[in-house]
Amino acid sequence: MDRGAVDQSWTCAEQRAWVLTKRALGYDPGDLLALEAGLDTAEAAIDRQHLWLPASRVLALAAWRASRELDVQVDDLPLSRCLWWLGGARFGESFAAPLPPWTPAMPGGWQQLQARIDDLRWIATWHCLAHVQETRKVAGSADGTSTLPLLIGDRVRAVLAGPCRDQTPPRWSAATDFAQEAIASARQALSGR
Repeated sequence: MDRGAVDQSWTCAEQRAWVLTKRALGYDPGDLLALEAGLDTAEAAIDRQHLWLPASRVLALAAWRASRELDVQVDDLPLSRCLWWLGGARFGESFAAPLPPWTPAMPGGWQQLQARIDDLRWIATWHCLAHVQETRKVAGSADGTSTLPLLIGDRVRAVLAGPCRDQTPPRWSAATDFAQEAIASARQALSGR
């Protein structure tokens, strides 16, 4: 695998892992309500630097390793395969060379992350369990729901389309409410002719 492909797959793994980490923590940097409410405090910034970014980096490393092992794109990787690298069959090889480049968004290095792996590997497990919970109602039904493994790309798309916190409406619900109202209004206007 050439250096450009390694960098591209690592960048993809980092981006996907950050989306999954933010969802597991209920954090969305685009959540204007939280910013306006003053919830993005100095303490939250410290948490991002010392917990969220390292947890995301560990998940990205597991996704990067697993995608290289299976020779698939990160988006096409079963999320459960990351668990092999986070404490399962391949755990001992997680921090072996070659490692992807360390980006300066976070202080430290791979050795510091390896020392904290027990505190940081829960994000992938959280998403696997959340997916089971979210799809339990349709499991085994004949509605066309896929029984294929949960792919990272599918989970990321589901997270981006859904709420950033549990028990809140999806981000796109206001747009669909508006569209439904416009359609209902148009139908009423047409039926009144």
